[in-house]
Order: sequence, then structure tokens, then C-alpha cells
Amino acid sequence: MTEITFWHYVNKDGPFGCWLWLGAIAGSYGRALFRGRLRQAHHISLTLEGRDPGNKQVCHICDVRLCVNPAHLVIADQKWNMQDMIAKGRARFQSGKPYRKGYKLVGTNHRRGANHPSHLHPELRPRGEDHYLRKHPELIRRGADNYNSKLTEAQVLELRSTFANGKYNSYAAAAIDFSITARMVSLIVRRKNWVHI
Repeated sequence: MTEITFWHYVNKDGPFGCWLWLGAIAGSYGRALFRGRLRQAHHISLTLEGRDPGNKQVCHICDVRLCVNPAHLVIADQKWNMQDMIAKGRARFQSGKPYRKGYKLVGTNHRRGANHPSHLHPELRPRGEDHYLRKHPELIRRGADNYNSKLTEAQVLELRSTFANGKYNSYAAAAIDFSITARMVSLIVRRKNWVHI
């Protein structure tokens, strides 16, 4: 994820000046793949601002777990975080909030499904012509530029021409020669994949 795409998943019009993360959520914190690692969204926000937290904790002064506003984030240790939690009365034994039971939270203090910000405010999610890839098609890595690519453009053209000439009688036979799956051969030959060439 680049800086452009990261800020695309942020709503800067949240309450109390919070910038709410609208992307993927895990454990009630925003998550995203950044520089090859799956990281919490508020960590990425600080890194993009120039304050890389490394392995330290990033604490929310605003107590909104989805907030990625760098002004609301502070790099601290576990002791400071726990003292802040108790001082604000957010400890479970103070607030009467339900405790964790197994892997599921008992109660309704988690934001999943219909409570997720993207469901509560669908108008904030970019769709169709407003999507960042429609506005910036140059960011899409196509063909051999995509790091998941198993073939080059020349191999794709060769596969299509040999299949059209009748060298292969099945997708499986071509798949063996090109070291890809029969499904991928089918998609390439029918121009469902590699449509740009």
C-alpha cells in the first residue's frame, strides 16, 4: 500500500477531529499491508508522518481505535498506556464492560458487520468512477510488472498462438508446458486474464 492509497481509506471528517480508518479491521484496529508487512493503520499513519514507532506501542489520546490522525497518536510503552486507561476509567473492571470469553467478545462493544464504519457510512467508500484505481490507472501493475506474475508478455502471446494453431488439445496439456494451472491457461486463452495484450 502506498501513501496515496492509504489516505484514500481515511475519512478526515470524523467526530472530535478523528480521522477514521475505513479499510480492513482486525481486533477493532485498522490493518493494512504496508512495505511488505501487515501493520496497524495508526502505526502506518505515524510512519507516513515521519515518526516511525518501530516495535513500540502507539496509543490513542482520543480513545478511538479507528482514528489515524497523527495529532491524536503518541508513541508510548505499555506502562504509560495502562496508566492512561485507568486514569480515563476505561479499564474493564472500572467500566462494567464485558470480558473476553474465548475469542469472541461478549457484548456489543466491537465494530463488525453492520457496525463497521464502512457499513454505517457507505457514502464515504469510494466506488465506481470515484475509486482511486479509476482515477489513477497508472498505479495498476499489469502483466509481468505484477509481482505475482508467472509469465511474461511473450509467453502469453506464444500460449495464445499455439493454442489457436491447435498444438494443445486441452488446457491441462498447455499448463504443464508453461508451468501454470489449467485454470490460468483457460483464462489467458479466453482473454479473461492478460486482457491488456
